[in-house]
Amino acid sequence: MKLTTSQTQTFWKQWNSIVAAQHWDRTEAEEERKSLLARAGFTSLTLVDKVKGFSRVLAELAAARGDLNGVLRANNNNRRVLLQVIRKYALRLGPEDPAAPLGMAYLKTLLPERFRTSDIDDLKEADLVQLRDTLADRCVEFHKDDTLRRRAAMRKLRKKQADPTSRITFPAPSPSPSPAVDPDDISLCCCESTEDRIPRSVTITSDIEV
Repeated sequence: MKLTTSQTQTFWKQWNSIVAAQHWDRTEAEEERKSLLARAGFTSLTLVDKVKGFSRVLAELAAARGDLNGVLRANNNNRRVLLQVIRKYALRLGPEDPAAPLGMAYLKTLLPERFRTSDIDDLKEADLVQLRDTLADRCVEFHKDDTLRRRAAMRKLRKKQADPTSRITFPAPSPSPSPAVDPDDISLCCCESTEDRIPRSVTITSDIEV
């Protein structure tokens, strides 16, 4: 399964609502589901990718519901995803403060220099892909030292875990001393009945008159 859990749940929720509205039985619903996926370009839901493929599936679901606005939103889903990723990369480079040397300020500087516009909404999808890749490369360069330090620490940890002499060993617990047993203490005897707990020298008397 290439889709996320949330995307899979979204598909089945929308699809079940379509089946209920159309009053299809199980056989009809299964045939229609396969036809919908085929129109989106897939033979199985497990083959649908998270971005473009899922956008096509969402568009088919919206069309099956007769939701034109839903079709338009689904067709524009790729662009929304690209914008979200671009913003994520830009924020990884620095805070949202325009005075920061990187981050959103870097994005605002990059737009007119690379694409001759200051409005990201003017960019076509191919330009957004290029901008995303540029910011991704910049993030790798910007966080290179931190990444190298984390990798070195992980290698050191794995090496230490693989060395049996470096493992922490705990001493075996010392046996606790046995409590002293009083041979005259009849409460320690393992008896089968209450009467067996009474010493043989004790005479049982009864004050009850018959």
